[in-house]
Amino acid sequence: MKIVLMLAIVATSLLSPLGSNDNNREIETNNIENQTCFSYVLDDAPIKPKQRSLSNNEIVLLGEDWNIATYSINTGMIDYEYFNENYYAQRNKSLKSSRTFELENDLEPYSTIHYSEDGNVAYTIGYTPEQSLPKTRGTIGIMGNDERIKVTNPKAYPYYTTGKVEAVWTGLKNNKDGLYYNIIGSGTGSMQGPNLLVTAGHCVYGDVTVDDFDDNKDNPTFPDYLLYYPGLNGTADKNNGIVVDASEISIDRDYYEKQSTEHDWAAIKLSTDIGYTTGWNGKMSNWYEKDHAISSFGYPGDKNEDMWLTAGSLTGKTNYIYKTNLDIVGGQSGSPLFADVDSGTYMIGIVTHSHYYWFFGDHTDYNGATRINGFIFSFLNSFVTSSRNTRVETVMPQNYGFADAYPIDNATYSNYKTHTVNNFSFQTRRYRTGYIQQEYIVMSPIKTNITEAYIEYKFTNPVFRIDVELTYWRSISNEWLTSDTGKAELQVLNNNNWTRKIDLLSPETNLSQDRSQPKTYIINFTDPVTSFRFFSQINSPTTSSNNRGRICIGDMNIYTTY
Repeated sequence: MKIVLMLAIVATSLLSPLGSNDNNREIETNNIENQTCFSYVLDDAPIKPKQRSLSNNEIVLLGEDWNIATYSINTGMIDYEYFNENYYAQRNKSLKSSRTFELENDLEPYSTIHYSEDGNVAYTIGYTPEQSLPKTRGTIGIMGNDERIKVTNPKAYPYYTTGKVEAVWTGLKNNKDGLYYNIIGSGTGSMQGPNLLVTAGHCVYGDVTVDDFDDNKDNPTFPDYLLYYPGLNGTADKNNGIVVDASEISIDRDYYEKQSTEHDWAAIKLSTDIGYTTGWNGKMSNWYEKDHAISSFGYPGDKNEDMWLTAGSLTGKTNYIYKTNLDIVGGQSGSPLFADVDSGTYMIGIVTHSHYYWFFGDHTDYNGATRINGFIFSFLNSFVTSSRNTRVETVMPQNYGFADAYPIDNATYSNYKTHTVNNFSFQTRRYRTGYIQQEYIVMSPIKTNITEAYIEYKFTNPVFRIDVELTYWRSISNEWLTSDTGKAELQVLNNNNWTRKIDLLSPETNLSQDRSQPKTYIINFTDPVTSFRFFSQINSPTTSSNNRGRICIGDMNIYTTY
């Protein structure tokens, strides 16, 4: 019988940065299926509330199903994102500014995406601070004889691009002694940008409340904090080398929900741009050649926190997994898998697991790695660049040039007005929508003899995403517009008919009733559109001398292709 073995987080004698040497109480456990070892370090803190869902956040994803979960270590919030590998803008863009983080001018080549002649293989080159990358060639995970080689200078390129990862879960109660412990797990990670670290998903997300800490629930969680030691050269080097903490962890939805081996990868945003010091690796997607030479280096749990290199070849693949004959043991999960091809050396996968069988003893069938496919390649790219022919522009209420009024004339209703912001042009037409009190673009469908309001947007180039601030003008009791009395929607054209994309009055949308605290809504168009509109309507005419039903549109990031 074959069993999938997770080469996960191994630490036999680790001290939590939050603990003290006098109070350390460590327990080591081993699990046959996943060969996982943890350190449990005494902690005085009780269990804390952790990892709130998106419903508690002011940034809300609407519309298309999500495929990425991102955990903020600083806030404890989990955001759910729909990432489109074909259309994406550089990440970390603020809604309040049209500026985006860009690599230094002399680093522009390292954010450029190159393609093979047939277009099936994409690659980016790595950043080398000093010199070019040299071209290299009994325990579960060891294929025959142990042929691993110790890296004597892990702070030299390319080894410096890789380091040890320690994930820490704090304040977990031991059921036997009633005390609280920090659970520390370790793996390997490698740099893919100035502040982007890549590792295995199971190194940063899992159910650690097992054995003496069992809470009788299947509740995988992200760690409370994460440390990265680039080029760690043995345990003693922890006190002398660089250590960087992390701010965000992103994993695939299939791993978040199912811990699927096929989607076992994670992207970690570090708190500093350490990549400019260590360098980062080039990467290649959708590449395969059977029996091609490969290599990897990382931190096996049986080697005292020293870096070791292993070389071998590709023996097979699935749609998501590389099969290799590398010598890999626990602790090397997250290690980069390299291949030399004509144009250079590239990371093609992420070491994750061993596949083994029992026949009068354990025998490793192959050691596996998550393949860098087109989706992973694009997601990692989004930390340093945008997809080809992508633009993001921020449009603010004052950019429209509207008057402080709710127009009902036929010319405004029928004719488009052109707006230009930083050489970005778009058109609108509207009814009962204006720039009110120099605060928001506001729709008001309720007043005597008035039953609807809208603003339509039209673009030359397709739009694949918007981030938009929305809120009621005042409380619902003042505005009178609910799903019972009318509707408010984001609509798109479908066969020349406006159809609902988003219900703005639904419980999921949950518009703010305090316009000083709008929510930002992220809305993706899987099929990019050249027009959309915000539309509101009351079911029955009312008599009101005041403008009501007011829904406010604030700053909007518009993501277009060209």
